[in-house]
Amino acid sequence: MKRLILLVLAALPCLTAYAASPFLTAFMINEAIKAGDTEYLERKIEWPAVRQSLRESLSPMTVAQVEQGSGPNAKPGLWARIKASFGRSAVNQFVDRYVTPTGLPTVFNYGVTYRRLRGDADPPRTLANLTERMRAAWGRTKRAEFLSPTLVEIEMQSKATPNRHYVSRLELQSFEWRLVSLRVKLVAQTDERVRTAELEAAR
Repeated sequence: MKRLILLVLAALPCLTAYAASPFLTAFMINEAIKAGDTEYLERKIEWPAVRQSLRESLSPMTVAQVEQGSGPNAKPGLWARIKASFGRSAVNQFVDRYVTPTGLPTVFNYGVTYRRLRGDADPPRTLANLTERMRAAWGRTKRAEFLSPTLVEIEMQSKATPNRHYVSRLELQSFEWRLVSLRVKLVAQTDERVRTAELEAAR
């Protein structure tokens, strides 16, 4: 029994690191987009599969709903304005052109410029606020589960549009996690309010 306990204690750090590693990879992919780290993005994302999953998730109904935004008082984001202006065909072209290692950082910078002009730009990313940024990202995570020992699905709320969620799948390939799917999911505002109230009540 003593030997078994020692083995469990010895394995615990490895199991913890294994469980946390896909979520850290997802966070680092987001950071790489912001930093324009194309080499990291090229290595960590299965681009053809991600583009295909995005196109499939953006059905005509989804496009129409996203164009409407989250409500009458909501400020339209860059993604919604692009779709409202050009429609479904242009969305597919946009995915093909910008869902790439160099394209995603470009789109992110467009958004940064727009928010800066609007007066609500995010604070600069520094080592000092890394923990706060990781905490904020975890706070927007609505669901995370292992579908298998080598496949994880993470559902995260959009920072700009709360009723829009991004569902990503990461697969363990050659001892490293890679993003293999990304879908857009819309959540009813009432569902989101109930979920927020439940979280507040649990604190």
